[in-house]
Amino acid sequence: MSRRLRLGPFHALLGVALIEAALFGVALLAAVGTPDRAHAQALPTGGTVTSGTVGITQPNGSTLVINQTSPTGIVHWSTFSIGTGGTVNFNNGSGATLNRVTGNVPSSIDGLLTGTGSVFLVNPAGIAVGPNGVVQTGGSFVASTLDVKDSEFLARGTMTFDGTSTAAVVNLGRIGSSTGDVVLIARTVQNDGVIEAPQGTAAMASGREVVLSDGSLGNGKVHVRAPGGDGKVINRGTIRAADVELRANGGNVYALAGNTDGVIKATGIASKGGRIFLTAQGGTVTATQRMVARRAPTTTTTAGVTTSTSRGGDILIEADAVSIAGHLDATGDGAAGGRIVVTGGTVTLAAGALLDASGTAGGTVLVGGDRAGGRGTITYSDTPVRNADRVTVESGATIRADGTAGAGGNIVVWSEGTTTVAGTISATGTTAGGFIETSGNTLNFAGASINAGQGGTWLLDPDDLIIDTNNVGAIVTALNAGTNVIQETTQSGTGGYGDITVATNIAWSSNARLTLSAYRNIVLEPGVVISNSGGGHLVLRADNTGTGTGTVVFVPPDTQNPNAIQLPAVISFTAGGTVSIYYNPSSYTSPESFSNVMVSGGGTVTSYMLVNSVANLAAIASNPSGTYALGRDIDATYFAGVSVNFDGILDGWGGIGANRTISNLGKYTTSRGLFYSIESDGIVRNLIVAEAEIRAGSHESAVGVLAGTNYGVIENVLVTGKVDGGAFNGVRAGGLVGRNFGLIAGAVADVDVTTDGEATIGGLVGVNGGTGDIYASFAFGNVTAGPNASYGIYGGLVGKNEGSILYSGAAGDVTGGYHSTVGGLVGYNADDSYYFSYSPYYGSYYSYFYSYYDAYYSAFPYGGAGTIYGSTATGNVSAGANSIVGGLVGENYGAVVSSSAVGSAIGGADSSVGGLIGENFGLLAFSTASGGVSGGTGSDVGGAVGLNHTDGVLYRVSASGTAATTGTGGTAGGLVGFNDAGAVLQSFSSGAVSGDSGTAIGGLIGANVPNYYDGGAIVYQSYATGAVTGTGTAIAGGLIGVNAGYVEQTYATGAVTTGSGGIAGGLIGANSALVYGDTPTPETVTGTVVASYWDTQTSGQSGSAAGTGLTTAQLTSGLPAGFDPDVWSSVPGRSYPFIFGGPTYNPGPDPGTDPTPPQIYDPGLLVSLVSLNPSNTILGPPDPNQTNITPPAPPTGGNGAGDGGRGGRGAGGP
Repeated sequence: MSRRLRLGPFHALLGVALIEAALFGVALLAAVGTPDRAHAQALPTGGTVTSGTVGITQPNGSTLVINQTSPTGIVHWSTFSIGTGGTVNFNNGSGATLNRVTGNVPSSIDGLLTGTGSVFLVNPAGIAVGPNGVVQTGGSFVASTLDVKDSEFLARGTMTFDGTSTAAVVNLGRIGSSTGDVVLIARTVQNDGVIEAPQGTAAMASGREVVLSDGSLGNGKVHVRAPGGDGKVINRGTIRAADVELRANGGNVYALAGNTDGVIKATGIASKGGRIFLTAQGGTVTATQRMVARRAPTTTTTAGVTTSTSRGGDILIEADAVSIAGHLDATGDGAAGGRIVVTGGTVTLAAGALLDASGTAGGTVLVGGDRAGGRGTITYSDTPVRNADRVTVESGATIRADGTAGAGGNIVVWSEGTTTVAGTISATGTTAGGFIETSGNTLNFAGASINAGQGGTWLLDPDDLIIDTNNVGAIVTALNAGTNVIQETTQSGTGGYGDITVATNIAWSSNARLTLSAYRNIVLEPGVVISNSGGGHLVLRADNTGTGTGTVVFVPPDTQNPNAIQLPAVISFTAGGTVSIYYNPSSYTSPESFSNVMVSGGGTVTSYMLVNSVANLAAIASNPSGTYALGRDIDATYFAGVSVNFDGILDGWGGIGANRTISNLGKYTTSRGLFYSIESDGIVRNLIVAEAEIRAGSHESAVGVLAGTNYGVIENVLVTGKVDGGAFNGVRAGGLVGRNFGLIAGAVADVDVTTDGEATIGGLVGVNGGTGDIYASFAFGNVTAGPNASYGIYGGLVGKNEGSILYSGAAGDVTGGYHSTVGGLVGYNADDSYYFSYSPYYGSYYSYFYSYYDAYYSAFPYGGAGTIYGSTATGNVSAGANSIVGGLVGENYGAVVSSSAVGSAIGGADSSVGGLIGENFGLLAFSTASGGVSGGTGSDVGGAVGLNHTDGVLYRVSASGTAATTGTGGTAGGLVGFNDAGAVLQSFSSGAVSGDSGTAIGGLIGANVPNYYDGGAIVYQSYATGAVTGTGTAIAGGLIGVNAGYVEQTYATGAVTTGSGGIAGGLIGANSALVYGDTPTPETVTGTVVASYWDTQTSGQSGSAAGTGLTTAQLTSGLPAGFDPDVWSSVPGRSYPFIFGGPTYNPGPDPGTDPTPPQIYDPGLLVSLVSLNPSNTILGPPDPNQTNITPPAPPTGGNGAGDGGRGGRGAGGP
């Protein structure tokens, strides 16, 4: 009988071996060994337990049972095979059993092997699961011809399998793990059956040393540490798992489409998995099989309909040689696409190959490398991607990363040598196009079809490029599809110059952008026409690395050769659009005219002279009206700046890539900025000036990193470093500019600004003049007064504002000296020219306000002096004695609308301190403060405003921070410290308020006192919920400490207490005050309080100098008497009254900046639902489902006569 006929049930394994020998020239007969003895035994034999509590029983002739009660067990077997009809059961709980075969007989599984936990089978002679064999474990199943140390197995951590066995592990049957991994390790590993690990990893690994980690790492669980040389991994069967790994370092991986429907499918679980790895470092990967990688499904239910979606997963294929002819599927199912990475030494995508990472948003496909070979600032892989030597995408191959309901994805085809693309690449999107790069030292793309979608980008990056009739079709097709095309050459190591030569016409009709970016020259041959009829854009950038060599050349006709083309090269744009040319001139005083460029229909042409060095920067002074662009980053150490009034254009973008940087300006020298001034025609944009050191050199000077003074336009500029105003007086210093009379848009300054003299300084601008506009700009540095500074003005963004500030912010701390005016955003905000004279006090306050409000809005916000809109400050603000301190603005005469501050504000003695504004003479509306505020002896401290003057109006303003005044003679209020004849309308506060003996403190306002001549001191439709705590003789009120003004439709709920000899009232502490006029004798003025209430339970006060006390139930039963239902709302039985509705405002477009500026701060956020517990205060509309809350027990408090600081002297408790 022949050897083949003696194989019996094991014949399939040898049959596979013979097939593989024919296919790959590798004889596997030795690998599988002689199977005679394996077939003769239906069950394992010779089992000896070497570790653990393990019992082996055989209940019948066809069943073997291994019972294990220890976490781990090790059993040595003479043979380990299961014949047809045989069963081996491992009852090992959730533990693991290592089975080591020592008898030099291959293992054949033709029956059933089960395990409740994990089963490891190690047999150096080979392991095969036959066509009828089934392995099913609850935990992991590991089959290996390489051995593992007992100690590593028993530790149940990372394990290393090693050995010299050349035998194979083959699966022709079915292997499954319900919760663990399936791992096959050998010199040759083959699967023609089914492998399933839905909750874990299915891995096939070839090598002499293989590491199996105990947890899934970013690059998988299996690592081949020592390759097997001639090893291989072959899969023609089906693999389904959370992760799939086929690895054969030093060998070959074959994922082949056989005669069955074999597929590799990785479907993740929870937040992990969905990854396929095929790696063969030093070997090859051949893939003709379909592979599917998808994340775990996510289910959502809307209106009773449940939908399931899955993001695309990850596929990584890497080897010295990679050939793909199958379908790699990382598409999303109702979700975003995943990521496919195929790389190695040589990579071929053959005809019929499909790499697809499409989804609702396109995913990522990287073939041969990452973007720019991984050398740029933007990469698409979180781990380095090997750069290929050669990549070929054959005709008939397809790469897709389309976005079916969002943006297109990212596709890179890259090599260090020759990249050939003749197939189809698509990254289209419904909301935006994607990004496609095809790059190599030599790039061939004739016959390619490239579509990055409308607004997408196709980047080509060879060493030299000639655009001729062979390849122009692909370029024009992409442009007409709306794809922006970037053709970029780099420095060549193979004798090229990095030139781009246009040797044929280029004509497109869309608004797409064509960028030609050359390492050296861009050459347009005679007769060439580059034309556009759709409002498109053309960028010609010579010398793209800023070497100083390279220009744009229009080659003139050769008039001496009658056979040559006698027409000049021409650029013709007939329907608008832009043409931008970047070049190195012979001299800045002799710029090129580029008369061959013709643009009509409203288009523009701009030619930029490149600035590549400090010498070039200095040479700008020779032509301050020129048009310039930074060609590269420049180190400006020892350079003091361009000492001219600049009225040209300086663009840091340079036509390609990111904004360029000038670093170390002014270092080791004295500089007042890059420019002395930027004139009205000057434009500086898209620039970074980093780590600058700027110093003022005289009194009254203006200094900033970019310029001393700006009259022109500054756009998209970032500056960092330090600005020092020194000990000079009258200095105007800013992180960006000292003074601004022009437009600053999209600027950022991360600059520490200091002074030790009487100066006006800001984190971005020192003084923003009456014609100055600041839009969407931010400062992050600290603004600090030195130890000798006084009488200065300090702002986190702007020191003094006489113009407009829109949608801007500051995040640095601001510290002033004594007698300072300090604000987290602006120190001093000037007059906006919109005042309204008060009618006689207690007069028609409501019509007064709306007259003021309407007049203000008729011109707001563009062009009005002293305008601050949609802006914020987050830093902490502080100053010494006799100062004005505001979390947002120190002193305000203008208009502050829809703005906020969150930092603390601290002032010394006799200061005005507010969470938003220190002293207010103007309008504050739709704004909020949340930082704590405090002041020393004699200070007026308010959660929003410290001192609100006669012309000051607060409308829809809220404060939630604590407010505290120390010492005697001061005032403190949750919203306003001292309302000195101003108006507070539809506002509220929730922060706690405290004051020492001799102060006036209130939950909303410390003291509300009218002007002797003009009246005022109006509090209307407002409320307070914070606790008010006084000591000694403090006068405390839940709403107002001392009131002599007009109060209507108000209430208070906070606990009110004071010390011995003080006055405490649930709503009003004292309702009269002494008001001085022309005579030395003051007049006693008594306040008027209408339709105003306090909660007698939560306040702990049964009395008040004015107002009506109600129980919690009464005050929450609905709107109290006198409350206007058009303004107030409530949830009866569940909430106190709250302000709802009212006017909102969103300014119209500003054509000078953004056509549709966003509404940064929504006034609707000031709508507050106040529950019965302050901790349950909710911003937003009322919730009718809010549950009732038991009010806290009333606290105790004291009454009596007391001194109320500036608010006057109280007449006695109720």
